[in-house]
Amino acid sequence: MSWRQNRTLRQLIVGVVALVGGGVVTGVLVLTRTTPPPEEHREFLGPVVDVMVVHRQDLPVKIRGHGTVQPTVRTQVVPEVGGRVVSVHEGMFNGGFIPAGESLVVLDSSDYQLAVEEVRSLFEQERAAVGTIEIGISEARTNLKDSSRDLERIQQLYERGAVSRRDLDKAELVGQVA
Repeated sequence: MSWRQNRTLRQLIVGVVALVGGGVVTGVLVLTRTTPPPEEHREFLGPVVDVMVVHRQDLPVKIRGHGTVQPTVRTQVVPEVGGRVVSVHEGMFNGGFIPAGESLVVLDSSDYQLAVEEVRSLFEQERAAVGTIEIGISEARTNLKDSSRDLERIQQLYERGAVSRRDLDKAELVGQVA
């Protein structure tokens, strides 16, 4: 077994040399040390500081920088109705700020008011038609009651022999139609 082949032996020798070298350096440092001169006793005056009274005030801060600004919120405004634009909010531009609850765009309302009036007119027409139908229903009920009474009277008259069978059949036919 040669020196180059025995790895464990080499590591042991390197470790021992390192320990002996460290011991020698430590011994030299201990033997050559000097003691510091004694310190004079001084009176403690406290920390040396400057004191100033601070007053709160607003100061403008200028920040210079460069880069690309990215918005925190992106909004896409899409109209739900069409119409002629009468006015636009003054903050309506790229990067503009518009407080909550304010109108972005005001449209001409005349078209919508006309449409509302047209629907009201149609509603009133339909209401009048319903009234006419209700009157017709009331008349039909009255006619039905009259026809029922006539049929009963003609049946009584037929039983007494005062009316012919033909008149009774006519009255029953009218009662069925009504």
